[in-house]
Amino acid sequence: MPLALPLSARRLFAGGAALGLCMLAAGAAAAETPTVQQLQCRGFEPFFAITAGPDAATWSEPGKEMTLRGGFKPLDFLQPPWLVWRGVDAKARRSAPAVVVTARQEACVPSMGEGDKIAALDWRAVVSHPDGRVMTGCCTLKTGIDLSRAPVARAAAKPSEDWSRHLGELLPAINVCLVDGVPSTERVSKAWPMNHGKAGVRLVDREGVAYDCVADLGLRKVETVERVALGDTLPGDGDPVFWPAREQPPSIPCGRAERVLDRQGRTVGYLNYQAC
Repeated sequence: MPLALPLSARRLFAGGAALGLCMLAAGAAAAETPTVQQLQCRGFEPFFAITAGPDAATWSEPGKEMTLRGGFKPLDFLQPPWLVWRGVDAKARRSAPAVVVTARQEACVPSMGEGDKIAALDWRAVVSHPDGRVMTGCCTLKTGIDLSRAPVARAAAKPSEDWSRHLGELLPAINVCLVDGVPSTERVSKAWPMNHGKAGVRLVDREGVAYDCVADLGLRKVETVERVALGDTLPGDGDPVFWPAREQPPSIPCGRAERVLDRQGRTVGYLNYQAC
């Protein structure tokens, strides 16, 4: 699905260097321990789907959709690991009976009925409802860095070889390349200034395919976009990776992260060091 920046994010980027990026405070730090970010389960007999995050979940079944408030309780001291997510209807009082998803790490092959099956997933779940219904399904689990605890980046402290040191002046090019160059971009592995008021941006989509975008900084206009050949790397490519801020925070699997803020203290993206 295309990942073009929402209008709010476009406005944040539009000022470019004039944003005066508030990259205030963060020293070198060790890679962070990933935490559970999302559990996505689906069952077919009967059908249901739930996408659960650290503080909310969306539930869907025939004739009913709802948002749940709740959270995870990992039981990773067990082998194999177990995970519990419990929450209540967002429209109900907090003391209302909960929907409980109990998931265990094991191979799970979803059945769609009539003998049709899809590829095995890594987690199996049992979902219990306040009305006594019990459903089973298969799940995928996403883990990543807790971005809510990421320190704020400090541009002036970056070494000269760190391309993000110049992120403030490169943001207009990054923005226009994200929107008009390769809308399916997930992350930026490098950006660099060029002659004649231009900048280059290396974009990477969800499939890991890279593209080099050249943009005019003054005109805020994409000039060229070319797919990068496999193995064609640049000095400093991917160290760090820049993940643009979107309506939902990105899922960064590992390493350490720093938040990039504008002058108003709004997050416009995340720098990911020791990326995987």
